[in-house]
Amino acid sequence: MPENLETLSLDTKTGEFLINGEKVESATYMQLTFDSGRWDLVVHQRKYYGITGEAVVDGTRTVTIRERL
Repeated sequence: MPENLETLSLDTKTGEFLINGEKVESATYMQLTFDSGRWDLVVHQRKYYGITGEAVVDGTRTVTIRERL
């Protein structure tokens, strides 16, 4: 289920990227669209999973956030 989009902050000088006040790291793609009074934000984010702390195979997760005005 999509999460609600409350705030979006992108600082190109510092490289800080926040969604709803939470720092986004390892983002590989971002798409922000506005259509018929509706914002859609799609973020592809690379996540790493492992139990030993050693290099592991990575996975890719897509986060879709929708807010209708």
